Amino acid sequence: MKNKIDIEKIDNFFQNILDKTDSKKKKDNLKIVYDILLHLYKTGSNNFSIALIGKLSKKEGGPITQTIRNVQGKDYRDLIEFFVNNITVSDTYKENSDYKLSDYIDDPALKAHINIIISENKSLKNQLNILKNNMNKNYKLNYHVENNINNSLTDTSKNTLLSSEIESITKFIKDIETNSISIKLTDIGSLKDENDILIANPGFFDGLKKIILT
Repeated sequence: MKNKIDIEKIDNFFQNILDKTDSKKKKDNLKIVYDILLHLYKTGSNNFSIALIGKLSKKEGGPITQTIRNVQGKDYRDLIEFFVNNITVSDTYKENSDYKLSDYIDDPALKAHINIIISENKSLKNQLNILKNNMNKNYKLNYHVENNINNSLTDTSKNTLLSSEIESITKFIKDIETNSISIKLTDIGSLKDENDILIANPGFFDGLKKIILT
């Protein structure tokens, strides 16, 4: 069963915030945040964290995460909390989610705030898992490359990569150069993930290319 929202009630609250806002820029930003909330709901997302909303908003030219969190961002936070507070969570979702903890909270504002904190916690866990996966992939690739280099110093007869290994490394290099994956190559030659976290020092990527060329 899909979660439900009282769209009329939320629209009225949103319009009330707009009516109290004089700045056209602020009104535009509020509309961006509201559209993102509706998009997340319609796509079945249960993550309404400020971190995610700020990230998506930035892409649309709206307020960034820090702007939403600061003192001047109260209207954005009020809109997010009101939206979350007016989502009727399905019974199936309650039984299989940390969100059922908030069912014991009677205060609507506090309940919405707790749900946002839970969403942000889940978002951070997902980011951590992505980072761990990237680090594991990098470690395995590093280990393989170092083994081949060490073998070349001791036994040249073992210094031949398998065709499947060459193909995998070549594809990895191509994906980096064409921005086909979330890992990006910086101007100084290091590799970073989508959250700008370093996963390989400068020289690693160039070293891979030299190994393939030789």
